[in-house]
Amino acid sequence: MAKITSTQGKGLPLAKPSYSSKVLETLSKKPSRAFSFNIDPGMSKNAAACLTAVLCRRLASSGDEPQVKLRTTYEWASGVVNFRNAIRDPQDFWTNITLDHAAENHKTHTGRDFVYLMSAWSPGDTGIHVWAIPEPVIFDAMSRLPEEQRANKKTIKIRPDANVVQNDPHPADLSAYYRRIELIESELQRLREANEADLRMRGKRGDDANEEE
Repeated sequence: MAKITSTQGKGLPLAKPSYSSKVLETLSKKPSRAFSFNIDPGMSKNAAACLTAVLCRRLASSGDEPQVKLRTTYEWASGVVNFRNAIRDPQDFWTNITLDHAAENHKTHTGRDFVYLMSAWSPGDTGIHVWAIPEPVIFDAMSRLPEEQRANKKTIKIRPDANVVQNDPHPADLSAYYRRIELIESELQRLREANEADLRMRGKRGDDANEEE
């Protein structure tokens, strides 16, 4: 199991706001064309996949198409984006990151632009909350978070009204990496339809309504 050690005081940059800003600015631009997404009624993660599709399509509007590197990690604009989506109410965000995954990302992408693109959408909302947080900032926060019952993971929790990693004893201000993004009607419609399909499938299986990717 990997050990997460703080990078503070070791000469490593904790943030590269220019890449984060580029991601957020590109996502904030409303598309001129309608959005489409194929919903699979046999799946229970349509909404999370739809949200990734919404974000990828907006990034692609820059002329640089996101390319899948591994699962939810994409290459985009000479950098790396790891998508982490939450579909839930209230409008907060949380995701589990294993220590091994965090350590591998930190080792593999040192010196590269890399952001964790964390997004939260509530089915009753017309916009999404997005954080494009540089990898070193998350890595550093994980080194300070308390141990959890499952030893090989840490839970990142963020609220848009606070913009800090909750339970971090010395939290960094994440305001510069946050943006609320308004959805166009077709994006909103497909997200709602995808979420309804997920709820129907979970109802059949008795799953928890919260979604994480």
